[in-house]
Amino acid sequence: MQLQLRQKGFQEQHVWFIQLFSVMTIVPAAIAFYTAYLVLMPRFLARKKMLLLGAVGLGVVVLSAMITSALLAVFFGQYVITVQTLRGVIEQMVLPMFLALIHGVLGLILKGFVQWFEEARIKADLQEQNLKMELDLIKSQLDPHFLFNTLNNIDVLIERDSVRASEYLQKLSAIMRFMLYETKGAFMPLSTEIAYIEKYLDLQKIRTSNPDFVRFEVLGDTGAWNLAPMLFLPFIENAFKFAPHTRHGAAITIRFQIEMHVLEFECTNLTSNVQANHTTHGGLGKILIERRLQLLYPETHRLEITTEQERYHVHLRLEKP
Repeated sequence: MQLQLRQKGFQEQHVWFIQLFSVMTIVPAAIAFYTAYLVLMPRFLARKKMLLLGAVGLGVVVLSAMITSALLAVFFGQYVITVQTLRGVIEQMVLPMFLALIHGVLGLILKGFVQWFEEARIKADLQEQNLKMELDLIKSQLDPHFLFNTLNNIDVLIERDSVRASEYLQKLSAIMRFMLYETKGAFMPLSTEIAYIEKYLDLQKIRTSNPDFVRFEVLGDTGAWNLAPMLFLPFIENAFKFAPHTRHGAAITIRFQIEMHVLEFECTNLTSNVQANHTTHGGLGKILIERRLQLLYPETHRLEITTEQERYHVHLRLEKP
């Protein structure tokens, strides 16, 4: 009987010791770890606010130890010796503070690895999408009807004005060379793309003698921007595809407003209701273009497409990060 009581008392002490040890170790470790993982890393370290990180981190370590001491007093007050001096309080908080510090650092490190893997995944996704876009662009950058009509117009123009026909043929050659070689890079000067767009518009104007059919305006310094290639041409090709007969004045209006940190592109064309539900640029549908913008400029772009009073309007705003 006496042996059974001893065993029971030993078991109770064992359970009590495990509970006490759990509070002293798990509580400060959990508070510091999750605070560092969920708050300190995204709000301070990721934004390189090192002084705030150190100050808030030290506060979290001390607070974790104070909460641990309070829980020890509440649940184990009859067993834990109550300290009366400042030195005793500090000595009692040393272990919880040490554990909080270690686990806080571990939380920062783990969150850093998680963010690194997430950024690597996003970059891989971006690379995959860019490769797909590049393949789609090479296959269908030029609308086949545009290429066919341009060659026919140049062929007709050769008999009437061979010099002018040669000029247009050189522009067409430059466009094809641009698409095949210069769009392979991740970024290119905006001035280069606008020069290409001007050549494209010149070739489209062969079809009409109406000088007001297309209005093109560039305001600002094009040399201050480097952008991903082929951001604007799909919308311009789409405008020509759905614009009415070439006798209409201002059937297509294209405008670039370029500032140091903001670039705005607008393309407006007269249209019918068919265009509102049509995918942009054949193989490069509206969803794919929006996806590309989201990958390349996730928080620095705004794309608005509206149809009002037989006018199809595209407004793309880009901001430098």
